[in-house]
Amino acid sequence: MLSGCADGANRWTKPGQSASATRGDLATCERDAETATLADRGQSRSSYNPSGGARGLPGEGRDDPLAMHDRSEAATDYRKAVARCMTAAGYARTAR
Repeated sequence: MLSGCADGANRWTKPGQSASATRGDLATCERDAETATLADRGQSRSSYNPSGGARGLPGEGRDDPLAMHDRSEAATDYRKAVARCMTAAGYARTAR
């Protein structure tokens, strides 16, 4: 998964919705957001490389700055897609 939080369902509320149903809806939104975010980058779940396949700087074993930026942008896009999906399903965000 691109990003996530084990207690992420606790940050969404919907009147009359059980915690279990919220977790299920969140899982669906996360899966859909992941698929869309990867597709926007020309990847699929089966081709996704969590390290981004980034080349480290010679001899330093670090990601190059552009690869780090790309992953940061992807994570932001993913979080926004999850939020849109949950909002469309009638949920509201709670304070952290």
